[in-house]
Amino acid sequence: MDNKLKFQQLECYKLATDEQKEKLNKEQYFDLDKLPGNQLQTEFVEYIYYRGTQVSILTIKRESKTIRLPHQIFHAILTLPCPT
Repeated sequence: MDNKLKFQQLECYKLATDEQKEKLNKEQYFDLDKLPGNQLQTEFVEYIYYRGTQVSILTIKRESKTIRLPHQIFHAILTLPCPT
């Protein structure tokens, strides 16, 4: 499933300079399928749209790297065996 929130959809991308857009290198997005459940995906999208009105696209790019780490931790926790 192609469940992505593309940077180009954000207000800060629309307001970005050509120089800022060039620093993105390639099409970038948040992969919403990595988040468990529709509720969490919806809340995340709302937050990112809001964040896109508060900061530049380069800040979103930088923060997107830190968002991946909590996902990896969350996935690791979910795959731990239950204590008996």
